[in-house]
Amino acid sequence: MVLPKYEPPSTGANSSSKSSNGLTVSVRPLVDGNESRKYFGTDLTSKNILAIFISLENKSNKRIYIIPKKSITFKYHDSATKAKNATNSPGDSDAGEALATAGVIVSPLLMGAGLTIAGDQTVINHAFKSNEYQNRTLSPGNSAQGFLYFKWPNEFINHKSGILNLTARDPIANESIKFHLPIQLKGRKAP
Repeated sequence: MVLPKYEPPSTGANSSSKSSNGLTVSVRPLVDGNESRKYFGTDLTSKNILAIFISLENKSNKRIYIIPKKSITFKYHDSATKAKNATNSPGDSDAGEALATAGVIVSPLLMGAGLTIAGDQTVINHAFKSNEYQNRTLSPGNSAQGFLYFKWPNEFINHKSGILNLTARDPIANESIKFHLPIQLKGRKAP
């Protein structure tokens, strides 16, 4: 099995983008099962995984931004648009809240997913790791992109939106910029 490199569409109904102080942050959830199979070899949503593609571009002339994964969180919204906390940071969870962790949570979740060839699991794990967003320091004119992986519990299956929160830090100016990007979660089918 050979999986192609993810090519995000230039625009889309599920995309969201915001800019501040020369930093542009764009996000797009991967909620279509066919698209997920094309790039990851499996339907992520059927495995209760929400993959969000993030693209960052530093268009400033002198600012440097540090964007660690631990500064990125996701909150699901219910039908009344009341925010439901996902988690505060990668690896944290509360029993009564949905777990949403930007990080390598995928491999253990996909074990025993009914793959017919052992090599398929290796290809899928490689796709997850090679496409994952890594902690970045963005110098002027630089960009970064990759996937953030969040757990998508069944209790939140009817939640059709959420907010990705991100904090970028400029260590030279000693300033932080907060981004709150709305995300539409259309496409997931009930298990």
